[in-house]
Amino acid sequence: MSQRIANWAESFTFSASNVHRPRSVAEIQSLVSGSTRVKAIGTRHSFSRIADTDGDLVCLEKMCGISVEGTKVTVEAGVTFGQLCWHLHGMGLALHNLASLPHISVVGGCATATHGSGDKNGNLATAVRGLDFVAADGSLVSLTDNIDGAVVNLGALGVVVRMTLAVGPSFEMRQDVYEDLPLSALEGRFDEATAAGYSVSLFTDWRQIASTIDAFQAGGWVYRGIFVWDKTQGVRPAMGGDEIVVHQQVLQFFPHRFAP
Repeated sequence: MSQRIANWAESFTFSASNVHRPRSVAEIQSLVSGSTRVKAIGTRHSFSRIADTDGDLVCLEKMCGISVEGTKVTVEAGVTFGQLCWHLHGMGLALHNLASLPHISVVGGCATATHGSGDKNGNLATAVRGLDFVAADGSLVSLTDNIDGAVVNLGALGVVVRMTLAVGPSFEMRQDVYEDLPLSALEGRFDEATAAGYSVSLFTDWRQIASTIDAFQAGGWVYRGIFVWDKTQGVRPAMGGDEIVVHQQVLQFFPHRFAP
């Protein structure tokens, strides 16, 4: 397929004119063996050109199989964390850690060492127990032992088509939100703060940054809401009207308007 695609933020456009969306491992093997340069892309949640190529791009979004066996789940490369969590929850299972955004692919999140959160929780890649990838000659390689160095591969290993991850029993979580915390309260106590819960995140509310607010007002922007959580195209702030409406997935939405 000849087309140009961009990353999720539309801040970078890939150079490749040929974008393929295979539905099977066999299709991927054929594409790889028949091309001189190939790179795979997931949900394109990157600001860099690390996945760019002047050859062929293989978009894995159509590969969405999920299978569970005991305390392990195997996902195909197009499965997102949002899709996987719903599937596991229905079976009373869960991952130990998650990306902050549901639309990130599991394979991509692991391959890039996406962090998750929690002082005592390993990043997303630490859950991986095995993977299958298509090598440069089109062969399918399976790794279940000695996978260190292969999981966080940044796309250099080959086209990863499947990953197997460890899962555990599902669990409930409560979220406590502390507002208006001064930065000075963290001085000398940062480790204590981040160890206070299973998962701890710190966010800056841009309404408190006077220079940022002034700059947006000078540009004719109006802001409603609090820190952006859902970063997909449909909810990102954009010019074109007399206001920006920001939706927030996790924290309660507080209407707030900055305008003369």
